[in-house]
Amino acid sequence: MTIHTIDWTRKYALPDPKRGKAISLRVTYPTTPGQYPVVIFSHGAGNSKEGYRFLVRHWARTGYICLQPTHDDNVDILKLSHNVPDLMGLALQCAGNPVYWQSRIDDIEHIMASFPQIATQLPAGVTMDEKNVAMAGHSFGAFTAQLLAGATPDVQNGIIPGKSGITSFANPLPKAYVFLSPQGVHTPGLGLPNTAAWAKMTAPFLLQTGSLDNGLQGQTARWRTEPFKYAPAGDKYLAFIDGADHMTCAGKPIAANAPAGTIDHFSYIARVTLSFLDAYIKGDKVARQSLIDHDLDKESNGVVEQDHK
Repeated sequence: MTIHTIDWTRKYALPDPKRGKAISLRVTYPTTPGQYPVVIFSHGAGNSKEGYRFLVRHWARTGYICLQPTHDDNVDILKLSHNVPDLMGLALQCAGNPVYWQSRIDDIEHIMASFPQIATQLPAGVTMDEKNVAMAGHSFGAFTAQLLAGATPDVQNGIIPGKSGITSFANPLPKAYVFLSPQGVHTPGLGLPNTAAWAKMTAPFLLQTGSLDNGLQGQTARWRTEPFKYAPAGDKYLAFIDGADHMTCAGKPIAANAPAGTIDHFSYIARVTLSFLDAYIKGDKVARQSLIDHDLDKESNGVVEQDHK
């Protein structure tokens, strides 16, 4: 595996004239000349493009151009228009508002339509492979990714113009998806009313969660695996990590001087997500076989519970 030197944009705002806004966007990329596939990453409620940097940089170092937008439910954006003491609580409320679902979808679709413009931020000789695109997301970002992958929420009438009831937001461009800490059925406010919500989610995906990743309404961590359980079989993968919590994917590798026996949960996430991206975006047959053989399950002595169908 080639490990690349990487860099990233410090301040870049992608204009969106149709919506009269600009999307704050971090672009993380290998600096070695070449053409690289693209991963778009959608953050959790209240977060921003500044989060998840260790995971995103891990992907970039192994040959991906990573695009991280800041969505309108970011706490700093909300602060500009809301005078409330609990901005994070407000951000979580936004996750149950279909207006923000649509806003996030619009952000991602505008990014995908603007690849040539985004490419101007890359150094000479570094280009985007616009035909090999993956979509990833954490928490509310995982919900965003599920919508693009074909999950069908129940949209309350009168919230999004022209959309109500069971609705598809599917987009054909991403070839594969990574769902980090997604939501299961009957999520309050998120409109996934029953198991049929995932019936049309046919694209390849990896779902990662952990034993400490309980839902906000008291659901067990296994509830987060329901998209894997109810989606149609075919190129679907699960990584359930014992001891990982909701924010493990946003963490970093353990320090070199950590006590002996410390489990590096983040590194397991970094490895399994990279194997999936390499398998389905780069066409790496060895990486795909490693997923099928549950290699990480075996090598971690069961800390990582893998499944596929």
